[in-house]
Amino acid sequence: LSVHYLTKDFLLLLEGEGLGKRNSINEIEERVIRGKSSKTLCPRDSSLGSAFVDAVEGEENVGPATHMLSYTWKYAIGDIADSLEHWSRASFLDPKEVYIWMCWACVNQHRVQEMRRKGEVVPFEEFKEVFEGRVKSIGKIVALMMPWHAPAYLERSWCMLELHTAIQLGTACELTILMPPKEEEQWTMSLMNGAGFEQIYTTRREASISSARASVPADQENILRLVDSGQGRRLFDAQLKRHLQSWFLHSASKHVQELPLKMLKACSQVGKLLSAFSSLDEAASILDFGLSTKTSLITWHAQSQQSRDEMAIDVGNIWHERGWIEHKRGLHQSATEFYTTGLDELRQLGASDSIAGCKLLRARARALVRDEPDEFFSDHCPPATDLEKALRDMQAALEILKGHGLQDTEEGAKTYNNLGLLHSLRSDFAVSAEMFEAAGRVRTLTGTLKMPMNARRLYNFGSMRLKQGRIAREALQEKAVSDAQYVSQTATEDSQFFTQAAELLREAVDILEEYEFKDDLAALCQQKLAWIAKSMSQADLPPKETRLVSPQLEIQLELH
Repeated sequence: LSVHYLTKDFLLLLEGEGLGKRNSINEIEERVIRGKSSKTLCPRDSSLGSAFVDAVEGEENVGPATHMLSYTWKYAIGDIADSLEHWSRASFLDPKEVYIWMCWACVNQHRVQEMRRKGEVVPFEEFKEVFEGRVKSIGKIVALMMPWHAPAYLERSWCMLELHTAIQLGTACELTILMPPKEEEQWTMSLMNGAGFEQIYTTRREASISSARASVPADQENILRLVDSGQGRRLFDAQLKRHLQSWFLHSASKHVQELPLKMLKACSQVGKLLSAFSSLDEAASILDFGLSTKTSLITWHAQSQQSRDEMAIDVGNIWHERGWIEHKRGLHQSATEFYTTGLDELRQLGASDSIAGCKLLRARARALVRDEPDEFFSDHCPPATDLEKALRDMQAALEILKGHGLQDTEEGAKTYNNLGLLHSLRSDFAVSAEMFEAAGRVRTLTGTLKMPMNARRLYNFGSMRLKQGRIAREALQEKAVSDAQYVSQTATEDSQFFTQAAELLREAVDILEEYEFKDDLAALCQQKLAWIAKSMSQADLPPKETRLVSPQLEIQLELH
C-alpha cells in the first residue's frame, strides 16, 4: 500500500466504519481489514476473501513493495500513517511512489482466521521463510519505535528477529528506524531535561530476545530455539543493543542540532501572534531573539540534509514578521530593510525562488509604495523609482508562484490583485485591468468569487476605473471648450469608466453585506458610489479642493 493511500483514502475508510486514527491494527482487523476484502477473490487460491491489498485499486494506492514495515499490531493507525508520511517527505520521497509491505495488509487474514478456527497455526518454518524472504527481497526495512520511553516494538520477539535479520544483512538491507512525529517532539523535550538519556540506558539494558513475547507461544519458543542454534542469545542481544544505542545517539544528536530551527519557528509564530494583538514591542523582542539563533541554524543547515524549502520557510517567516512590525509602526524604510535582509539570507541558502522568497518580495513591494493612500482621497504618489522597484518585486513574486505551479491559488489571486494596484498607481490602466481580471479568474477557479476576499479585488478594480474616469474628466476640463468633437468623445469615455466603477463597487458592497462585514472597505465603497452618482449628474468635475477628505487610508494590498 502506498503512503499516500494510508494517509488519505484508508483513513476515510476507517471513518466510514466509525473508527479512526487512534484505533490499533487489532481493533480494525475484523471490520476493515477483513471487511473490505471479504467479497474479493483471492488471486492466490481463487477463493472468496483476499488479502486487504488485493481489494485496493489504483497505481497511486497500490504497487510492488519498495519498503517493509516492521511494527506491532498494538500500534495506532494514525501513528503508523503519520510516521510514514513524515519520513517519506523528509527523505524527499513521493508518498504516491512509496509502497509499504505490512503483514496485516499483504497476508490474507481470512485464511489466518480460518486456520485459527480449526485450531491450526501457520508452521513456524513456513512463517520464518516468508518473513526472511520478504526482508531479503525488498531490501529496505522501516522499523517503527514507540513510545520512545518504552518501545512496544522491543517487547515483540518477531519484531526483534526482523530487526536483527536486517542488521545481519548489512549493506544488503537498508534499515531505517522511525518514531512518530509526536514521539519525536517528546523525545526532544526529554533530552533537554535529562530524562531521555536515562531512558536510553534503561531501554538498552532491558532489551532482550529472552523477555520478548509472540502472539503464538510456540513461535516464541521456536524463535529462541533458532537464536540458540545460531549465535546465541547473548551475542544476539549484544548486536541488537549496539545498533539501538547507535540509533539513539544519532537521533539525539540530530534533534539537538534541530533545536535552533524549532526555536526559530516558535519565535516566528509567537511574534506573529503578539503582533496581531498589537503587542508590537513584545513581538519585536521575541522576533529579535529568534533572529539571534540564525548563525547556528545556517551552520547546521550546511552540514545536514534538511529540506531547503523547510529552512527557507522559517528563515523567511521570521524576517517577514519582523519587517511587518515596522510596517505597522509606519516605519516603511526600516520594514524594507528587514525584508531585504531576509531576501539576502534566502539567497545565501539557495532559496531565492522559494515561497518564503515570494512572501518577502510582496511585503517589500508594499513597503516601497509606503502603504500608498487611496488616490481618491489624496494626490500623493510614491516616487517613480520606488514604484518601479515595487512592480519588479511583485512581478518576481508572481514568477515564483508560477514556478511552483501555484499561480491559480489564493496567493496567486492576491499577487495578481497587487499587480493591478501597482499598475493603476502608474496609470497603466490596460495592464492593471488585465491583472485584476486574472485575479478574478483565479477567484472563479478557487470558488471564492462571492466571498469577502474578492470584495477587495472588486474595490481595487472599481477604484482603478474611477481613476480612469476622473483623468478623462479632468482632461475634458483642460481642453479648449471649442473642440466640441473631443469634448463629446471624452465625456462618453468618462461616463463609461464611472459606470464600470459603480458596477464593481456595488458588487463589492453586496458581498460584504451578505457576509455582514461592517468594515472600512464597505464605507469606502459607499463613499465612492456617492461621489460617482453626484459626478455623473453634473457636467463638470468638482474642483480638486472639494474632494473628499479622509485619514491616511492604506492601499488595499493583500500581503500579510
